[in-house]
Amino acid sequence: MARAKTPFPISGKIGDLVLKVQNGKQTIQKAPGKQQGKKGGPASKQNRQEFAGAVKIAQAIYRAIKADQFEQRKPHLNHDKLGPIFRPYAQNYLTARIKTKADDGNKRRTGGLWFASEFYFYDAVKALKGLDLSDQGSPSGHVSMTPLGPRHNPTDIKVQGLEHAASTIDKHGNATLQFRFHIRQARVRELTTYDETTKEWKEPAEMDNRPHATRNRYASEPTAWIPVEFIPREGITLPLPTDQWHSDDKYLTAVMVEWREIRTVGRRAIRLHQHGIVRIAAMHAPEEAWIAPDRPFAGAEKNPLVTKPKPSPQLTPHTDPETYLQQALAMLHPKAPE
Repeated sequence: MARAKTPFPISGKIGDLVLKVQNGKQTIQKAPGKQQGKKGGPASKQNRQEFAGAVKIAQAIYRAIKADQFEQRKPHLNHDKLGPIFRPYAQNYLTARIKTKADDGNKRRTGGLWFASEFYFYDAVKALKGLDLSDQGSPSGHVSMTPLGPRHNPTDIKVQGLEHAASTIDKHGNATLQFRFHIRQARVRELTTYDETTKEWKEPAEMDNRPHATRNRYASEPTAWIPVEFIPREGITLPLPTDQWHSDDKYLTAVMVEWREIRTVGRRAIRLHQHGIVRIAAMHAPEEAWIAPDRPFAGAEKNPLVTKPKPSPQLTPHTDPETYLQQALAMLHPKAPE
C-alpha cells in the first residue's frame, strides 16, 4: 500500500490497482491475484469422510441426551427440568472421541494412516463407554457409575461416591445440599456405506424396514430432590427402563446428577449447574455387536513390512477354573514346535 496524490478523492479499482480513502488520505495498492488452492489428496478426502460420519453419530446422540428444545424455549412452563450441566461444546467433544476411536486398533497394527470406512457399535463402545461430559467445575471424578447385569444389556446403574462429591461443593453458610437424577438414552447409529453421489453416510439397508427404528431417544422423569444426608453407605442403584427399546437396538444410557442448595433464610433454592455431572454410564446392544468386526487391513498393501497379525488362540471355557487358568498362563511363553 502506498499514498497517492490525486486532484480529488478516488475510491475504486482501475485495472489491477485499488484506490481507497482512509482517514482522509488517498491510498493505492495492487489488487491481489487469484489464489490457486491446493487440492487435497486421497488421505485428505478420506479424513473428511471419516469426520462427516463421526459428526452424524455425535449429533444424533447429543440431541437426544441434552435438554429438550421445549425446555429451553419455555422455561416458565418447565422451571424444574434439567439445567445446563454439559461441558462446553459437548457435541464437538463427542465427535472428536468417535473419530479418534474409529477402529484405533487398525492404525496400530498397520503402522500407518487408517481411515474409517464403516462406523460400527463396537467402535462407539470404545469411544463412548464411561465418557464424562461434565463441566470442568463438576466433582465428577469422585463419583463412579457401574452398570449391573449382562455386559451387553445392563439393567441397573450403581452410583457411588456422591457423598465425597458433595463434600467438595462450596455452599453458602449453613445451607443444605440436595441432588437428583435424570436418565437419558439415545440410539447409537451404525454407518456402513458412504454415498459418493450425495456425500452422505447411510445406515444398513435393513434399518429402513424396522418399524421400531424411528425411536431415537428416551428421557426419564427426574427423581425427587434427595438430601445429601440420605445417601446410603453402599451407594444408590438406579433401575433402567426395560420396555423402551427393541432387543436388537443399539443405544446408550447417560446418567445426570443435578445439585442445588437450600438456604435457610427464606428457604431459597439455588441450582448449582456448574457442579452437575453427566456421564455415559452404559452401552446396550445384542451380544454379537460387542465383537470386533472383521475389517480389511487398509494400507497394508502399501507397506510390504506390515503383515496381518496371527489371531490369538481362543480357549474353550472349562468348568474347572484351575484348568482354564493353567492353559491361559501356558500361552504366555509358548513352546516352539519340535
